[in-house]
Amino acid sequence: MFFLKVEGIEDELTKSEKKLVEYIKENLVLVKKYNVMDLADKSGVSAPSIIRLAKKLGYSGFLDMKIDLNKSRDYLAEDNTFLEKLLDSFKDKIFALPPTVTLENILVIAKYIKNSDRVMLICEGEFLNLERFVYSKLLTTGKNIFLNLGEESSLKVIETFKKDDVVLVLSGTISKSVRNIFESNKDKGLNTIFIGERLKNDDRALLDVDLDLQLSIEDSYFIYALILENILNLI
Repeated sequence: MFFLKVEGIEDELTKSEKKLVEYIKENLVLVKKYNVMDLADKSGVSAPSIIRLAKKLGYSGFLDMKIDLNKSRDYLAEDNTFLEKLLDSFKDKIFALPPTVTLENILVIAKYIKNSDRVMLICEGEFLNLERFVYSKLLTTGKNIFLNLGEESSLKVIETFKKDDVVLVLSGTISKSVRNIFESNKDKGLNTIFIGERLKNDDRALLDVDLDLQLSIEDSYFIYALILENILNLI
């Protein structure tokens, strides 16, 4: 296991290697999705240094190390129990949730928001009832939070966004205006997130991660509220 191997040679690690290990520990869910260049960019440690660490730990290279990382448990996930609370509170509905509602997706959403400087919050339809709650929670994270004031205004605001900033959509599905916002900014490196009732297959390609619950918010408001509250508590 990666972390056990690190413990065995911790005193031999260079400053940059320790920095890399700490980044992996704090962002394991995201690191599992990275190639070596992604990891170098996000961690601030060069690709050659990453490969040297892999070999120092006894791996044949980065891919071999990544296979082992994929078997590792996320430190944050070990202390997270809110999915168990969902199961207890909503047994009649929770078992109908689709495969996208996983702990890994939830942690990825939390990590994306945590690693951003700016968040555009777009709530549509019945999800407007959650806007004040989510907005107030996001403000406590110290991020710059922007509310959707229409497609034209949102596009102007998002022009100021940088790579890794977040567009968070809470909606029944992806509307035409939201689709236009995503398509207009697809090359900016933004992290796009959808939490809602139902996604069209074509729209999933516009997103980095989603929780497509396939449940009506009118009937399952507290499930949405509980999921959102605990995502935001992880930030």
